[in-house]
Amino acid sequence: MLLRAGLRRCTASTLDLVRRKPFKSALVVTTVKTVAADLIVQLAVQKQEWDPRRTALFGAFGLIYQGAAQYVVVNIVIERTVNALFPGQTTRAVVAKCAVMNGLADPLLFLPTFYIFKETIHRAHMPDLSTVRRPLQQRVIPATRHPNPNPNLSCPQVSGALAKYRQNCLLDIRNSWMVWIPGHTVTYGMMPPAFRLPWMSFLSFGYVGLLSVTRGTMDAPPTQVGLTRRLSNAVAVCEEPRGLTQRARTFVKRDTEQMAG
Repeated sequence: MLLRAGLRRCTASTLDLVRRKPFKSALVVTTVKTVAADLIVQLAVQKQEWDPRRTALFGAFGLIYQGAAQYVVVNIVIERTVNALFPGQTTRAVVAKCAVMNGLADPLLFLPTFYIFKETIHRAHMPDLSTVRRPLQQRVIPATRHPNPNPNLSCPQVSGALAKYRQNCLLDIRNSWMVWIPGHTVTYGMMPPAFRLPWMSFLSFGYVGLLSVTRGTMDAPPTQVGLTRRLSNAVAVCEEPRGLTQRARTFVKRDTEQMAG
């Protein structure tokens, strides 16, 4: 009896906190849920050594996108736009909101953002290529022939992430729809606004586990020594007594571009 009463008080206090502070509650719930789901996949399902980069990926994504950005999308943007056309929890309103979430928000916002987070964290652990590229470019590629006239405007994290998403989008969207088409039917057909993010986080625990299995693995970053040796060997192999041939120029130029992004 005491245990049951304690559980009831704890549940009532938690629900009251969610009602009073829905945004902060959403941040805490989504971050803890996302990290926990990935850790279970890493350590219990895949039985791998702990990868802190992967934990950082899911923690940052859970806090910034699933907690903050998705709260705005679900409870503000969709409510104010779709509700203006289809108010309440009628069948038409539920279908319209599910169509917006599954047809627009998830394939155009959720999944691309995840890939950008992943690519950014992966590149943050890449070695500094400036000590490798600059000597080789001075030796092989004239500055006037730089492939990008204004390299400061490039964004390799975004372009690389979106390229990978284009390769995997059909499978990723299929997996998302398997979970979220029925899930969002409950979200918009039954849940009050304050409880939508906690409910989505509960359902998302399984989906994040699936995402961790299919897209969570982080490639090991190459070492500075390995890149330096690779590019130096490329120059040495292609070098001739009278100077570098056009083949060597093209090879090293392509290799440095690939290493940079």
